[in-house]
Amino acid sequence: MPVFLTENLAPELGLSNGAEGKVVSLKYIVYDGRHYAVSVYVDFQTYNNLASINPHQVTLGQFSGHVEYKVPGLSTTAARLQISLIPTFAYTAHNSQGSSFNAACKDFTSCNELAMAYVMLSCIQSLEGVTILHPFSIGKIKSHAPQAVRNE
Repeated sequence: MPVFLTENLAPELGLSNGAEGKVVSLKYIVYDGRHYAVSVYVDFQTYNNLASINPHQVTLGQFSGHVEYKVPGLSTTAARLQISLIPTFAYTAHNSQGSSFNAACKDFTSCNELAMAYVMLSCIQSLEGVTILHPFSIGKIKSHAPQAVRNE
């Protein structure tokens, strides 16, 4: 399964927030009939450990995260164990930057400037591979770049 890393674990080694990898294996425990991930073995092409048999693979374990909830008159903290990964079946415009896809579904309704629409379209090899999810104003992709961008 393709995944994104959600923490900067070792940026100097290619393990930074947004790094894309593929799950190789997963270890879990069963508690009250539910499965909980304990560790995940992930292949990150950006990571290189030349001393290893599998130089791109990393074992990620759980870490404890603390979340503070505040509502009027009440403040509480909760702790949770999690692994710093999320599935990559969908990309934001920023996550897709620098990638190349044969086909993709795009939603331009969230674009608030021409540059974002450009990033969303530039990662697709051919416009024949584009599926547009919602109607959008043609002005989102048929306008001039903002003056600040042109000046730069």
